Amino acid sequence: MSPMVTSVRVVKLVAVIAVFLVTSGVARASAIVYSTFGPGDSYSTAVANAVSSSGSELHLENIVAEGFTPAATYTLDGIRLAASYDSGSPNELDVALQADTSGQPSGIPLESWVFTNLPTSASILSAASGLHPTLAAGIQYWLVASVPGAGSTFDSWFRSDPAVFGMTAGSHNGEATWLVSPGQIQTAFEIDGTPVRTSTVPEPATLTLTALGSIGVVRRYRRRASR
Repeated sequence: MSPMVTSVRVVKLVAVIAVFLVTSGVARASAIVYSTFGPGDSYSTAVANAVSSSGSELHLENIVAEGFTPAATYTLDGIRLAASYDSGSPNELDVALQADTSGQPSGIPLESWVFTNLPTSASILSAASGLHPTLAAGIQYWLVASVPGAGSTFDSWFRSDPAVFGMTAGSHNGEATWLVSPGQIQTAFEIDGTPVRTSTVPEPATLTLTALGSIGVVRRYRRRASR
């Protein structure tokens, strides 16, 4: 086999390995970070927590928050929750992922979503993450549901069934204060994310240097072989 053929094959092999390592490093494999849904995404369709504004038929502003703690570190991929629209205007549900401050929602969203035109019957709403914030292992976070304060909206966030017990919180004054209740039945929701790799994946710049080094080795081999 000639030196030229050998060098071409080695360079191609290096390129293939580099592409494989890069693509394997960026591939996302979503997993469930935390979920209160039962088997087959089951949840209670008869019992729910009210998410409402002061202008609603309840005449009460009610913001609902559910706490969860990841067992491992993830980057957020998306959320799911069981909810419905009941009455008032606008037909909207605002959901935010918040960090924890002193055992309650921080009030600062890591990411937020606005659901509009909610169905009037119990349904699972889902939204993808565009920011992919990191959810650190052993740290508590909150999924917070609210409606526009100036409206008259009354929505429902349905409870888990079979019941899942955990941290819940409610606010009646725009998140100025929270009533936090541990060990309560949580509403039905799910947090999905991609596990953060602990192994080191070579950066593209490192792979480029490796490939260039391999090409240099091949060139030196060709010079020796042609002598």
